[in-house]
Amino acid sequence: FNAYATYFNTKYRRMGSLFTKPFRRVSIEDESQLINEILYVNYNPVKHGFSDDVYSWKWTSVKEIVYNSKGLVDDKFVIALFNDVENFKHLLKSRGDNISSSVD
Repeated sequence: FNAYATYFNTKYRRMGSLFTKPFRRVSIEDESQLINEILYVNYNPVKHGFSDDVYSWKWTSVKEIVYNSKGLVDDKFVIALFNDVENFKHLLKSRGDNISSSVD
């Protein structure tokens, strides 16, 4: 995308990112912040209207966490943060739109 952005910016005499705003990052300082970010990331597709529920969104890690399926997420670590799968599911459902990222 870098080469295309350079071409596009040169051609149309513009500057900056073409597709998204530059991302920000924050250091996660404690376990409660990590828990909140996990909930935020997994609920985001519902919050922004891409999906009706967290389980039907293809690119979420919820299924890996809840169903212990193989993937990129260390589901055992995540479940340990929430004490058990049921608590993870409950918090994800109950906190829903009230979840916000510390990066927002």
